[in-house]
Amino acid sequence: MTSGRADIPSAVRRIPMVHQQGKWRSLAIFAVLGALVVGLSGCSSSLSANSSCKDFLNASQSDQIQAIDKVAAQEDAPDATTPLGMPNISYLCTGDPNETLGWAVEQSR
Repeated sequence: MTSGRADIPSAVRRIPMVHQQGKWRSLAIFAVLGALVVGLSGCSSSLSANSSCKDFLNASQSDQIQAIDKVAAQEDAPDATTPLGMPNISYLCTGDPNETLGWAVEQSR
């Protein structure tokens, strides 16, 4: 039994080191995730009224929605942001990919 008791203090002494390593690992993971969030949060849609319909159609859905909201506000075209307006803009852009997003929003008034 004495050998078991002798091992307990050494195990207890190792606990803070294991905890310390886990703390650094958690901190590193947190730092990487934080950098990703900060980096991605700065990525907003670069689409504008002058963007081609082709660029609009190639953008992600979230970028498309942001662009339509932005351009509709600039062009005073609130109908473009309705549930029927957004698919109409995609339809117009598909039909004429060389036109601009501003043109498609204007047509969706």
